[in-house]
Amino acid sequence: MTTKEATARRIGPLKTPTGLGSGATQDISGALNILVADMFALYMKTKNFPLARFGPALPRLSSLAG
Repeated sequence: MTTKEATARRIGPLKTPTGLGSGATQDISGALNILVADMFALYMKTKNFPLARFGPALPRLSSLAG
């Protein structure tokens, strides 16, 4: 394969055969985008969070849940 052929393949569109129309594809990708963003936000909120703490850490735990 030459460099020119490799470049043409890289630029070419992805043609995955599905029964979905372009509107359905955009709807699904939009919903997945929101879902992934929410999951990432939840991960960042709970990363290294001490869930098994009581006492002085309790207000912090309550603020996370609310």
